[in-house]
Amino acid sequence: MDADVQEGPPTSDQLSSILDYLGPSKAGTVVKDATGSSDAQRKFKANESAFQRPVVVDWNNGRAVTGDNESEIMNLVRSIPKETDKV
Repeated sequence: MDADVQEGPPTSDQLSSILDYLGPSKAGTVVKDATGSSDAQRKFKANESAFQRPVVVDWNNGRAVTGDNESEIMNLVRSIPKETDKV
């Protein structure tokens, strides 16, 4: 598993993917006061600091967790298939 920590805001494409992974009902957990995916995109475009951290994303398997709930983050990390050494 590779971990990549990003301190800056996501790109608009990355935000779209995160919102797709979480579903529209969770948009407000990603972008402050957003009521849905399109509202989140609009608010983010107007003010990137509306993006709420932390967000942990498994890009390969299309999953994301918002907030600092350690058990949810660990469940996401544990669900990532382990890489095996292949010769």
